[in-house]
Amino acid sequence: MLLNEVEDAKKHISTNGYDMSIGELIGMYKSGELFIAPPYQRLFRWDHSRKVSFIESLLLGIPIPSIFVYEKDDGRWELIDGLQRISTLIQFMQEAKSDEQESYKDMLTLDATKHLPSLDGESWQTLDIKLKLNIKRARIRVEILNSSSDKTARYELFQRLNTGGANLSAQEVRNCSTIMLNNNFYENVLMVCKEDENFKNLFKLTPKALSKSDDIELVLKHFTFKYISYQNYDASEYLDVGNIELASNETFDIKSNVENFQRTFKILKLAFGNDAFKDPITSQKVKRLFDILTVILSKQIDSSSKSDEELKDFITDVKATLSEDSDYNDLGAGVGAKSGIKLELKIIEKHS
Repeated sequence: MLLNEVEDAKKHISTNGYDMSIGELIGMYKSGELFIAPPYQRLFRWDHSRKVSFIESLLLGIPIPSIFVYEKDDGRWELIDGLQRISTLIQFMQEAKSDEQESYKDMLTLDATKHLPSLDGESWQTLDIKLKLNIKRARIRVEILNSSSDKTARYELFQRLNTGGANLSAQEVRNCSTIMLNNNFYENVLMVCKEDENFKNLFKLTPKALSKSDDIELVLKHFTFKYISYQNYDASEYLDVGNIELASNETFDIKSNVENFQRTFKILKLAFGNDAFKDPITSQKVKRLFDILTVILSKQIDSSSKSDEELKDFITDVKATLSEDSDYNDLGAGVGAKSGIKLELKIIEKHS
């Protein structure tokens, strides 16, 4: 069984790879054959010290990790992983295309390092010609995901390469992947909903949480709990699956879902002020209440013609009864992630 599953899954991914010089890759970028700046890659950049460390590694001949590209239908390559390395080279070598000059406007001037103290103040203009040629001739492995691969393979590869990395939270990886899969869903659903004033006021997040895209994760969580069937996933995996299925769903009605989301939070604000997600018993259930109340109310909006005042009374009654719901009371601090999700979905179904 497992062998058959492995063989079947491999049919959906077609790859090859070979070594190329940095000079060749920069040439491909200049000619438009290597597309290195899709929107999802704009969400993060290396800081100055990482760039200097990378250039030092090239000069010392330290092997460079592989980059991953996706072969588009027209034969061009789109960078999946490696933007920081390639963009650092473009900035340092001052090879930006005319329409991307603004992204690379600052000259990269190097600092002294432990092994190369004389790097201090060096730039591409001042670097010895031999060192320039060494950099251009340095080789890097290019792993290619062929265009014949399954349409979600590019997304999944990015997810696997970046999940667990120190620079990105789980949701930031999803953001990048969502833009890659369906930028329209990212821009017109996730980004629009997270800017709703009632949503922001009802679930106030710290600046640190916002910097990790926790607000977007809450929006995604709402739609995942509402629409995506649960198959014993852990919490993060459930959101990963929801992200793929929602962004890939061509029948997802953006306008009606955004309007429903905004009305949901308007009514919650009317019903509870800023205390919608305060649990009557314990503060440990804030996010549980978010999932439960928003999805129950959202489904009620879809299935009824009730006025805002009637919906306000409805959700007020739902919240009042939760303290007497044995399933809700089982959502204590010790409940596991999978058991918690199952209980939440059971409660949502019970009251919808």
